[in-house]
Amino acid sequence: LSYKSSDYNNWTWITSLGYKFWKNIGAGFEFGLRGNKQEALNYAYSNWDPLGSDPEPTFGNIDNKLQTYWLFGLNYDF
Repeated sequence: LSYKSSDYNNWTWITSLGYKFWKNIGAGFEFGLRGNKQEALNYAYSNWDPLGSDPEPTFGNIDNKLQTYWLFGLNYDF
């Protein structure tokens, strides 16, 4: 690990698939997964109300859900 605590590490996994239909034109699909505790903490801290009853966000009490994304588009092969 690059840091002493795993709270400061993030990761991304991406996979893609492309298919040519006609000449050099095709379609592509990409799917990705991300884990980023720093981004989740920053989001929670920016939405935290210090005057409210919720505790201050820390790495130990944030909800760090797995982030997903997908892309679908046209491809052209040069």
